[in-house]
Amino acid sequence: MLALLKKANHLKVEVLKFREDLQAKINHLQEMVAEAECPVEEKMAKNKSLHSALQKEEFISPELKTTLALEEEEKKEDRLMVIELEA
Repeated sequence: MLALLKKANHLKVEVLKFREDLQAKINHLQEMVAEAECPVEEKMAKNKSLHSALQKEEFISPELKTTLALEEEEKKEDRLMVIELEA
């Protein structure tokens, strides 16, 4: 009977050690997941920021083209006026 109690006690110790090892592995994996998620979240935030900047650029670009075209037209008119005045 004493031998069975010793054997049971030994098995109990082994089970506790096994649980501790598993918990250590679980903790390590959770840390790895947390480290992996952080860069993903940062990349997603940067992606949103870049997307927003691109949308603004796409919105502003036609306005700039129109403004530049108007300025070029005004320059042409000014040159014509200078030529007319010089003549």
